[in-house]
Amino acid sequence: MSKSVFYNGKIAVPGGFVEGMAIEGQNIVCLGSSEEVCAIRDAEKIDLAKRLALPGFIDGHMHFLAYALSLERADLLGCLSVNEVRSRLRAFLDERRPEPGEWVVGRGWNHELFDDNRILTKEDLDDLTPENPAMLARVCGHIVVLNSRAITLLGLTGESRFAGGVVDLDDGGEPTGVIRESVVEWAGSKLPLPGPEKLRKLVVRAGKETAKVGLTSIHSDDLGSVGGDFQTIIDLYISLCKEDEMPVRITEQLLLRNRPALDHFLSTGWRTGDGMPFFHIGPLKILTDGSMGGRTALLRKEYADAPGVFGVPIYGHDELDDLVLT
Repeated sequence: MSKSVFYNGKIAVPGGFVEGMAIEGQNIVCLGSSEEVCAIRDAEKIDLAKRLALPGFIDGHMHFLAYALSLERADLLGCLSVNEVRSRLRAFLDERRPEPGEWVVGRGWNHELFDDNRILTKEDLDDLTPENPAMLARVCGHIVVLNSRAITLLGLTGESRFAGGVVDLDDGGEPTGVIRESVVEWAGSKLPLPGPEKLRKLVVRAGKETAKVGLTSIHSDDLGSVGGDFQTIIDLYISLCKEDEMPVRITEQLLLRNRPALDHFLSTGWRTGDGMPFFHIGPLKILTDGSMGGRTALLRKEYADAPGVFGVPIYGHDELDDLVLT
């Protein structure tokens, strides 16, 4: 088992600092003075040169698998206008050159950064993606804009209705391309996932990126990235753990949207706390509404800039009570 010794540093520990730390495998085995840790034999010795060393950071809410998938999707974070979104998307298409019919997926636009605060619509995407269905999620993930090809492929019409979700319609009663809440999850479940090996590589790559900013543990809600299939998540992370390739500790938050999904999960025997050192089942998660930015978070009074809009309730009271009391 590999040994590493860090000495001549300022290492944060509960109650203060120490100079040295020794690691064996995945475990810290000694904290103390430089002399104490350097006495350990057969260890790689690393001089911290008085630098500060902190425990790894924990992110209490993240969508780690969505982040892994986003590494090969259009990055729209920080765009300051619809034109910049279009420019970024155009550059992505020029680089990736998707085959006709292949889904074009991106995330990160935020209309509240635009001068006109206008939410994207299908018209903003259609001329850029005439042969491909496109799905671009807002930064919050609670609303998405689709192009016309995606709307047709998904079969959305002015008559489409979803419990806990909304399909925005124009003045003529046709979809604008904007979908909200449960419709986003439903549409996302239609996206083809990368194969198991590709998915593994993306997760490992994402873990290296999070390590760069000091993240070593993540509480992650991943079910939305795999259409709610919790077994895919469990199999993926457990296999990485068994092969010593899990790049970060994951506590999986399980967003089980309805009673059948919850009953199915409970029937497998998995419970909170089960798992391995680098992956375990965390809490069950329930979302009752959406985001402020997407105008889907529930309010007692209507949104100041959206008359008649109070948000989108995902559950009725009886359904919510049933989930909680289970």
